[in-house]
Amino acid sequence: LQSRGKGKCIEGRVHVYVGGDGPDPPLVWYEFTKDRCHDHILNRMKDFQGSFHADAFAAYEKLNLREGINWQPCWAHARRKFFDVPNPNKFCLSILALIDKLFTLERQVWGLPDKQARKSFRQEKSKVMVEFIFDQIQKYSHENYLPKGKLKTAVRYILSRKQEFCFFLDQPDVRIDNNVSERAIRNLTIGRKNWLFFGSENCVYPVCFFSSR
Repeated sequence: LQSRGKGKCIEGRVHVYVGGDGPDPPLVWYEFTKDRCHDHILNRMKDFQGSFHADAFAAYEKLNLREGINWQPCWAHARRKFFDVPNPNKFCLSILALIDKLFTLERQVWGLPDKQARKSFRQEKSKVMVEFIFDQIQKYSHENYLPKGKLKTAVRYILSRKQEFCFFLDQPDVRIDNNVSERAIRNLTIGRKNWLFFGSENCVYPVCFFSSR
């Protein structure tokens, strides 16, 4: 953003909210904010009740503390933490393989005819896989000294949110990732590399963009 009087450009943020059933939700809403202040999200979601999918941005963790709200962290983000480990060891590669198997199971889940079938499948198969993933990570973290680095970050990222990562197992309408919103914001993510400047603070704040499908 170009900001008069500061002599430099500043960063803004565009938050995306998606809602509705299925992998292609009927509502996609983009909201511009001047910064990453948690209040933007907390105020926008002040009347929300139900389950939501998101990464582990601290504002979402605060939102999860409210009564009547449940947060499903994104397993794709958890996987990315392990994927980004440089020179991954055997343990890291094994966790990546296990999470891939979990996603394979989820593809089967969403081909089932109804909620009860999805819940039963997850209780019989997905739950076993999730428990094994956490057992392997917990065991490794206890038996090995983890120096500061991306592997330690990946381990802590998922272990510290175990309860939330398991939420989907009992919720047939909840997905294991927030890839729907990631896809919705992809055009902006790609575009910003070419646009360089989005505009000025006066002309874009507080603009909201709607996309009805």
